[in-house]
Amino acid sequence: MQATESKTYYPYFDYLRIVLAMLVVLYHERVIPVEWIGNAAVQVFFALSG
Repeated sequence: MQATESKTYYPYFDYLRIVLAMLVVLYHERVIPVEWIGNAAVQVFFALSG
């Protein structure tokens, strides 16, 4: 008996990852000086990617 895998693709997660990556870049460029935003963006990015 063969197990079936159902993989669903959600393109909005890709858009969210782009926004999160942009937030990290803006934090590193000091456009957004709030540290927790950069940290939260990294954490959510890796949670979605993992």
